[in-house]
Formats: sequence, C-alpha cells, structure tokens
Amino acid sequence: MHNLKKLVIVGGTSSLGSRIAADTFGLPGWKVFTTSSKAGSNHHLHLDLEFDQDFSSLDFVDQDTTVLIFSAVSDPATVFGNTEKAERINVIGTSRLIRFLFQRNCRVIFASSVEVFDGVNPPQDETRTVNPLNAYGSMKAKVEALIQEIGQPNRFSIVRTPWIAHLNIQSRCVIKNTYEAMLGSEVPCFASDYITGVVSADDLSVAYLRLFTSELLPPIVHFASDGFFSRAQLAMTIKGISALHSRMRFSETIFSDLNLTEPRAKDTRLAKGIAESKYRLRFEPIEETIAKKVRLLDGYFQTKLF
Repeated sequence: MHNLKKLVIVGGTSSLGSRIAADTFGLPGWKVFTTSSKAGSNHHLHLDLEFDQDFSSLDFVDQDTTVLIFSAVSDPATVFGNTEKAERINVIGTSRLIRFLFQRNCRVIFASSVEVFDGVNPPQDETRTVNPLNAYGSMKAKVEALIQEIGQPNRFSIVRTPWIAHLNIQSRCVIKNTYEAMLGSEVPCFASDYITGVVSADDLSVAYLRLFTSELLPPIVHFASDGFFSRAQLAMTIKGISALHSRMRFSETIFSDLNLTEPRAKDTRLAKGIAESKYRLRFEPIEETIAKKVRLLDGYFQTKLF
C-alpha cells in the first residue's frame, strides 16, 4: 500500500457504493476499500454505524485516505416509521464516524440530499441556506452542519443529489416508483406542480470519481441531470415510452391536494454551477435517463405479466 492513496466507501454494498467501487477498483494510484454493516464478509470491512464506537476496522486510515459516506437509512417510510433507529444511524453514528475521521486527518465526502431544502425559490444552488421539512432532510442537515463546523477547508465535500436512477431492478427511484404505481390495482394521483429531477448512476459515478481525485475539495457540490419534470409529466412520459402503456393508469392532481405522510418540498430542482464550472461535468438529459430505466423495467415486467 506504500505510496498509494486510499479510498474507503462506507456503505459499499449500497447501490451507489457498489457501483462506484466497481468503477474504481484498479484505479491507478489508489487502494479501494468498502464497508458493510453485515459481519462475516470476506470482501468488505465490517462497520455498523448504529453500534460501532471505536471504528477498529478503520485503524489504517490517515491523511492519505478519502472516505465516501453513503451509509444511511434513506427509505422515507422506514425513516418515518422508525425515526429513533434512523437517528441512531443517520445522525449519531454518522457524526461519531466523521469525528473519528477528522481526528485521523482523513478527507471526507458526505452524500447528502436535496431533502435539506424547503423548495422555496428554486433551483437551489450550493450557497442556499438549508431548511428541511421532513425527518430525513433534518438528519442530513444536522450532519452537514457538523462537517462544516469541524472540517478543515479543502478536506471535505457535501454532495447533494436528487433521486438517483440506477440501471437495475432492485434500486428505488422516482421512475421505478411511478412505473410500478401505474401498474397497480389502485389508480395513483400525480401532481402537475410537484417538481423534481434525477441523476443517472452512470453520471454520478463519473462525478464522484472526478471529485475524490481532486486535490482540493469544494465544501458543497450539487450533482443532477439536465432538466426536470413534474410527477404528472413523468407519468405521462413513462406511458409514452413503455410497451405496457395500455395497462398503466394515473390521475392528475395538484400538490396541495396530495395526502402526504410528512411535509415535502414542492420543487426540488438543484442548480449545479460548481459541477459544471469546476469539474466540467456534463450530465445526461433527463429524457434519456427516463427512457433507459423504462426499457429496463419493461423487460422485467413483461416476463412477469405475460
């Protein structure tokens, strides 16, 4: 490991963590490690943010180490249904880890979320003050505040993204959720003024690679695809692409009439000036991301329905 920089991906079994790990193993000049909360894995370091206190599995980290933090309870239903457990992982455990890493002089890149914003006066740029409306956003905002308080300049980045579209069947995203809802037994309602965006996992992996190989880290950076859509527009776009369009149903409504379990930002568009100006990143148009995901879902659901 002499003269090698080290990359540790906390949450290396997550959809994004495993994707970035696959894309960075063998990267010249870097040694890549991944962690998992499940014990007994020969391929991952064991790290459980809910219970670990001393982080002995990370004894090797030092000033030549960059740590990407992806581990989190992110499913809204789980966060809302078991807030105490989510808090132990998303805030208490993550904060404990970050303090440990900064004591070791590591560089830290923390995966945050668009949910730290209230959606007022979109799009939100990197300088906008956070004002989360829901529990998950509040947890992310607390960790963001800690990092900015104790982190050294140029040694940390907070990365905010919208929904991530992975080209697999298992991962949740707004495209998959909308597609499946329209095939369900009940007719879903989608708002014509509920605005959001996505970013493809392909683009995001490239963006993280560009970020962690940079000598100096920006304090906050936004990664998002070009374009945006309302939930109703997304539903119509999916129907227009899908081979299963005749089976899909939805009705259109407005945001104020939605029966949400907890508050949500009405418009979660992100501005991404630093990604474009500093890193020269270009993101896939949102229409292409949607089409790729729909074709993948069609291939899966056609075998299940016919």
